Amino acid sequence: VDPLSLERIEVVRGPTSAIYGSDAMGGTINLQSRDPSFTPDGNYFRANMYNRYSSADNQIALRTEMETGGPRWAMTTGLSLKDYGDLRRGKRGSYPYENGNEPEGRDQVPSAYDAYDFDAKWRYGFGENQVATFAYQYSRKREVPRYDKYENNGYYRWIYEPQERDLVYLRYEKESKSKWYSRLQATVSHQIQSEGRSI
Repeated sequence: VDPLSLERIEVVRGPTSAIYGSDAMGGTINLQSRDPSFTPDGNYFRANMYNRYSSADNQIALRTEMETGGPRWAMTTGLSLKDYGDLRRGKRGSYPYENGNEPEGRDQVPSAYDAYDFDAKWRYGFGENQVATFAYQYSRKREVPRYDKYENNGYYRWIYEPQERDLVYLRYEKESKSKWYSRLQATVSHQIQSEGRSI
């Protein structure tokens, strides 16, 4: 999930395997993306653009979003482009730079990489207090270096490529005033994730 598309972050301490799967033994960080909104006053459309710059790694991030909807349907799409520069480091690093131009002993070279993400979410309301949501997330990172292998182990090359993730899910939600339950939610999801390494 792109951080710029998040609505909230939920931190759950302790084992949560019953809800989030067998790997959630010590706790879970649940990143929740924004849902497009229904509106009772007819259709709407809005677009947003976010820019971010970080001096610690010369990071430049750009995200554009579009949202549209009506009384019973809503959708949102977003595209993010990120360029991460080399991180700063302390003055005691010992990695010998090939070009001999270590910039004041501060930069972790190489640690820069590029990333881009796309996400889309469609919601449809039907019946009484019932909503169906279909979502898709696409994430790619290109040539991500592992700096500590260069600094501490003398590797000439250590690159994670590719780093790819695709997630699609369908969720059904229903609010109820029944004495047996107040809210019902069911989700079916599928994720494809791949990571390669070149050394």
